[in-house]
Order: sequence, then C-alpha cells, then structure tokens
Amino acid sequence: MLIKWEIVVLFFVEINGQIPTKLTLEEFLNSTDYLSIVLEPNHGQSTLIQMKKRIWDKNINEQHLYLYSLQTKNRILITTKATDAKPQWKDDFILLKLKDKPSLQIYSTVTNQFYPLEIEKNEEIHSFTWSTRNQSVFIATERKK
Repeated sequence: MLIKWEIVVLFFVEINGQIPTKLTLEEFLNSTDYLSIVLEPNHGQSTLIQMKKRIWDKNINEQHLYLYSLQTKNRILITTKATDAKPQWKDDFILLKLKDKPSLQIYSTVTNQFYPLEIEKNEEIHSFTWSTRNQSVFIATERKK
C-alpha cells in the first residue's frame, strides 16, 4: 500500500516598510508565539491559527484565535480569550475552551457564533475531542473539591 503525504507549510509574515538592521528592546520583546495551526478538515480551504500575544500596556498575555481563508486571504478574529488547550475542528464546528467561561464552547464557522456546552460547575476540564463517527464530544474532567 502506497501512502502519500502532503505537507503544507504556512508562513505568516507582516513586514511594514524596511527590515530593521538593529532591533530595539521593545521590538525584540514584541513577539508572537504560534501555539497551533489547524487545517480545515473537510475542504482544506481555511486554517485555524492560535497565537499568544503580549499586550504590554495591559501587562497581560492574550491568546488569539483566528480563522484564515486560504482563498480570500481574509482573517477573522474569533476570540482573544483562548486557552492553551488546542481547539478541535469538525465539519463546520470548532470546539474550544475560553478563559472567561467555565464550559466548553462550540463555534460555528457558518453563523460565526459561540454555543456553550455546559458541564457541572465543580468540574475542571482537562482535555476534549470530537468523536470520529458523529457529532459527539468526549470530555475529560476532574471534580474540584
């Protein structure tokens, strides 16, 4: 059996003007960490980009989640409150955990809306994934004391 692997490498670079020959301390510290890039499972026409960005004037790190269309080159900000948990994409739905919500959220790429997936208040979510056969979700939780 012959297995064919295709590797897609995406580089997102934003350069304004000329590339500086020397970086200031502020420019050096103004970095973005790309935590995950997930290709759309059905058609491969979009990517989900999860990044951590430092907001210096608020003294916080934000985790942004973008939906990027490979055809139109449009980038839609889904949230600035993502967590380290990698979002899970199935069909037109993205399963993710937000910092300010105790439950999981299901984001619809069709309606661009969030739908909460409620769990008990004293349960802490450790991991989650979609079922391979249907639209079910598996969640690993731990009861808080």
